[in-house]
Amino acid sequence: MIVGAGAEPLKVEVSSLLFGERSIAGSNTGTPVETEDMLSFERHARP
Repeated sequence: MIVGAGAEPLKVEVSSLLFGERSIAGSNTGTPVETEDMLSFERHARP
C-alpha cells in the first residue's frame, strides 16, 4: 500500500496487474490526518 503521491511517475509492470490480480486505485479525498486515522482504524480492526 502506498499512501501519498511521489514526485516521480510510478513504474508498474502491466503483467503484474493482469496476471497477479492486483489493482491501482486513487482518491483525492480527505486530509492527511483523516487518512492517518482511517489507516490506524483499519490496522486495529484486523483480527
